[in-house]
Amino acid sequence: IEDVRAQVARSIAARVIRKAELVDGSKVGVVFTLSRSQDDQFLYVVAGEIRAFLNTGYIPSPATATSPGSQGRGGNSPPTKLVIVGSSPVFVHRAMMLTRSKFLGRTVENLDRALLWEVGVYGLGGSAYDELALRDIVKKSVSNLMEPLVPPPGSVSVALLLSHTRAKLERMTPDEAHNEVTGMDEMAPPIFLIDIRSERQQREFGVIPGSISIDRNELEWKLDPRSRGRLGPAAVVDRFDVRVILISHDGKASSLAARSLQLIGLTSATDVVGGFLAWKAAGMPFEPWIRGAEPEYEDSLSSATERVHGPSGVEG
Repeated sequence: IEDVRAQVARSIAARVIRKAELVDGSKVGVVFTLSRSQDDQFLYVVAGEIRAFLNTGYIPSPATATSPGSQGRGGNSPPTKLVIVGSSPVFVHRAMMLTRSKFLGRTVENLDRALLWEVGVYGLGGSAYDELALRDIVKKSVSNLMEPLVPPPGSVSVALLLSHTRAKLERMTPDEAHNEVTGMDEMAPPIFLIDIRSERQQREFGVIPGSISIDRNELEWKLDPRSRGRLGPAAVVDRFDVRVILISHDGKASSLAARSLQLIGLTSATDVVGGFLAWKAAGMPFEPWIRGAEPEYEDSLSSATERVHGPSGVEG
């Protein structure tokens, strides 16, 4: 049986190395291995095989997911073992710190050595987050330290980010947005003009009649048809063809927000060029902000709901 275990461990180690990624001169990898029991010793056999393959500049993270989907501290399932092994104690120490942060409140430490760290993680392997988090951990643990004044590789300036974002949008002038909202086809999907400006900006500059005010921090949660906290009657926001037109103070934040909505499935989301400042300059309607006068979300959406489902909420 020991020969079989060694052969399986060698196969796992080879898979880690074959799929390893090169990060700043070091190779990193993650593997989940299933076992019928909490066979901690098997992880050390895997770690030994990995070191036999590559023993310089390598920090793999073999993880055994013996009970994928197990519960947290309040459940009955024991923590899953995670072993991090590397060629540098600095790399391993960084991985330790990152693991504690990524799996906050879910770790129970068992063993800490210079080049190896074993930890129990509750619920490890129970969601897609866990594998993505582990891969991020091993990548960051071997990354070179940043130069304070040099942009990190792969980063872009906010101006370039905004330019790339707007290339994905079909932006609208204030006049076009106003005409689309006020001239909605009764048979077309609902169209919402959503104001994501702060309350301070709305108090100072005014509000747009008929618009819906949603704090930028809540925007995706309120509009994602999959979200339990979605905005308004579920019959309206259960669909992905809703037309969302965002308006911010000057049209910058709204562009980034509109792209975020596209990524969660609202593919027709867009924004107003120039934001509220351009809206006001173009002579589009606005009115002073009055505390307590802003309508509830459901009230603001009632007309769109009736267009789609009739006054009773039943399709006609």
